[in-house]
Amino acid sequence: MKTLKQLKYSEAGFRAFYHNFFLVPLTGKFKMVFAGYPEYEQAEYALTYGYIDHTAGMTLEVMAAAIRREDGKGVRLEDMNLRLASKIRIGVAKDKDCYILDDKLTKCAHEWYREHIERLSDYDVGPDRGNPEDEVSGCMPESRIS
Repeated sequence: MKTLKQLKYSEAGFRAFYHNFFLVPLTGKFKMVFAGYPEYEQAEYALTYGYIDHTAGMTLEVMAAAIRREDGKGVRLEDMNLRLASKIRIGVAKDKDCYILDDKLTKCAHEWYREHIERLSDYDVGPDRGNPEDEVSGCMPESRIS
C-alpha cells in the first residue's frame, strides 16, 4: 500500500511492533483465525496491536478487518468483535510483509479500539502503562479511510 510503511518483524525487531498498530496479511491459516470478525470475508489484512505476553513473548492482538481501498493508497478499518480474542504469535508472522499505520490513523485507531486495547493493559510493564493517546480528536467514523 502506497501510503503505509512496510516492515518485517525479523528485520525491524520488537520495538517497532510494541504498542503499535500493524496490518498483517491474511493468508492461509491467518484467515481462519480471523473468522467471526465483521467483514472478514473481504479482508486482505488483519489490524493488529503489538504487546508482550509475559509467557509467550511478542504477540499481535487481532483488532479488526482491514480492507484495501480500490486506489491502493490505504485501507478501511472495520469494527472490532469484543466477544473474540484472537492472537498471532510473532514467530508465525515474523517474515510477513506488515504495514505500520501512519500517525493520523494510529491516533484514530487508539480511539476506535480503545476498549480492546484496555483489555491488554494487564500485560504492560514499566513507565509506559496505559494508553499514550489520552486525548484524541478529529477521528470521525468516516475518517476510517487512510
